[in-house]
Amino acid sequence: MPKRERDQNISTDTTGLDSLKHDDTQAILDVLDRLRQEGIEEDVSFPRLVVAGDTSAGKSRVLWRLTGILFPSGDGVVTRFVVEVAMRPAAESEINITIRPDQNREKAQLQKLRGFRRKLTSLSDYIGVHEEAAEALGVNDGQTSLLRDVLHIDIKGPDCAPLTILDIPGLIQATSKSVTKEDMLISHELVKLYISDERTLILAIISATNDLVNQNVTEKTREVDPEGKRTLGVITKADAVTGQREEAWMQVALNQEINLQLGWHVLVNKIENDEDATLDKIGRAEAKFFKSKRSANLKTEQLGLSTLRERLSKVLHDSLVEALPQLEEQFEVKREQAQRKLDLLGTARCDPKSQRLFISNISTAFQGRISSAVAGSYIDPYFASDAKPHLKLRADIEALNLDYAEAMRAYGASISIDGVTNKGNIGQNTDEARTNVYDSWANGRPAFDRKQALSWVEAESKRSRGQELPGTVNPQTVALLFRMLSQDWEAQSRAHLGRFCEVCGKFIKTLIRDCVGEDTSDVPKKFRHLRLDPELRKAWNEANACLSNLANDERKHPKTYNPLFVVLSEKYRTQRTMKLVNEHVARQNEAFHGYHSEDARQSVDVQALESSIEAAKTNYTDMDRYAAEQTLDQVAACYNCVLYVFIDAVIKQMIERSIVDQITQIVSAAWVSGLSEADMDQLVAEKESVKKERERLERLVQKMTMGLKALKEDLAGYYETSDVPL
Repeated sequence: MPKRERDQNISTDTTGLDSLKHDDTQAILDVLDRLRQEGIEEDVSFPRLVVAGDTSAGKSRVLWRLTGILFPSGDGVVTRFVVEVAMRPAAESEINITIRPDQNREKAQLQKLRGFRRKLTSLSDYIGVHEEAAEALGVNDGQTSLLRDVLHIDIKGPDCAPLTILDIPGLIQATSKSVTKEDMLISHELVKLYISDERTLILAIISATNDLVNQNVTEKTREVDPEGKRTLGVITKADAVTGQREEAWMQVALNQEINLQLGWHVLVNKIENDEDATLDKIGRAEAKFFKSKRSANLKTEQLGLSTLRERLSKVLHDSLVEALPQLEEQFEVKREQAQRKLDLLGTARCDPKSQRLFISNISTAFQGRISSAVAGSYIDPYFASDAKPHLKLRADIEALNLDYAEAMRAYGASISIDGVTNKGNIGQNTDEARTNVYDSWANGRPAFDRKQALSWVEAESKRSRGQELPGTVNPQTVALLFRMLSQDWEAQSRAHLGRFCEVCGKFIKTLIRDCVGEDTSDVPKKFRHLRLDPELRKAWNEANACLSNLANDERKHPKTYNPLFVVLSEKYRTQRTMKLVNEHVARQNEAFHGYHSEDARQSVDVQALESSIEAAKTNYTDMDRYAAEQTLDQVAACYNCVLYVFIDAVIKQMIERSIVDQITQIVSAAWVSGLSEADMDQLVAEKESVKKERERLERLVQKMTMGLKALKEDLAGYYETSDVPL
């Protein structure tokens, strides 16, 4: 890379920059520099001054006169990375150069480039360091593309003025042997990237030796700043044009061609003994030149280097002060957004201690809510959502159990026998879908009246007759008929268990998701897969095993010590007797038909009634039918007695004990305390992507808080701060 020779005495002694000194600007820039070093500018843009222009517009010379740094320039010289110059007043002179690498580089490259540090005693040594930086960035190793890395030059000294300025690669207009088409495209992309931000002040460098329409920088600035609010145009090489071309550029400087609210500025290119001149000498030479030229219509503050520095000072100061309240608002908004996202991620769980704490918090919330749901206590606002009615678990449990009991009374018997089974109130407690399931139990069931039922009993009694006396009840027949009537109980109850587990599963799935929170990871899914589903399946298996035992017990010879059995047996016999009484009364009323005396019609011949009942009792010449009557009465009494006990047993033992009691302890504190580190890691360990996201958000909250604190504590006197707490 060719070098331009210059006087070695040029260092931080930039006396002519005094006009840029400004207490407010200095204070604000110091704070922003500190925040920039913390990486805050990666998330919130700061006001900055960017120098943009075509490669041959004289950008390097303008930068040299502004900063005192001699940038590489010349034919074929292409700066392939951004250079940031930060100048600050200080008692002692100091020049430090570092690289701020592109975050998209590989980790090893990032570490290497961050380690690049050079300390200079004179700015005259910069060219050598520039080449070292280019080599570190890979430019000298065949890297021909433009880079997104930033070479940062920090200049401090008693004669420095507060100024931060970025030099971005010039806009390439044509390719050559050393400049590729890719270079040209990337140069345009980089320029647009750096000047697009609304807080960026654009110093657009335009050469008077080239027609305005041929200079790409004007097009780029108008794309991002169509109203010209933040663009200051600088016309260089005014000394290289004369006549009509000079007049044309005067019109541009007067804002006649492209209207910029910040206006235009005019500089000369060549000064006698330019390379050896101090900046003060250049300023005096420029003033002399403009007095002799056609610049009468231009204001003095539009001409020369010294007035450019003054204009930049004012523009930069105004931009900084205007941005402070906006920065504070952005810091607060981004902090709140990041904190909300962090809250959604839940407690960090990168080690066993944090993982156990995370699981314990889930357990506490889960236990409290499931206990309330099972107890039917819905005071917690969690249960108030109309969008989640299934959270009221006890209400669903009771509705299911009530309809199960009604369905068993109505359809539990494999044969519907008039006077033995009842319809029940199916569907009063559950939704239509479940009602349809219960109604399906009735499909295909034979239905007998009393006469048909007696014929059925007689037929079964003959097939199972033993040594009992004719007309008496065979206990084996009672047991056989009971087993036939109750043969569907197990399948029907198992179906009820299935529906119940489905309701519990839906409740638990929702509850664990709500207790974990809207986690970006798959913790709720892991809880279900590793803990909840296996435990619910275990409870289901236990309930089914218990049901199988209960059903097996009922298949044995029926046993009941419930006095209700005797009461029901007597009830059925009494019903038959009352039938005879009713028939006798009906005949007697028919006999008195035609009498006008009400008393006569309502009187009953008691002796005749007793004789009729006694005759009916001794009228059984068919001993099989008599035995069938007695057997059916006992079967009916036994069936209804045992049915209620069976229903209660299913609800108490299978539903409540085997399932409900188990799910309330499914995520208990005792379970949490017994988890090994491997178990916890498998259950709640964060994905790598979640860890990175958490780290990013935590860092963002930290940076935004740091920014707020810096503005409120260090710059409170420069703008009206808000009441947002730190």
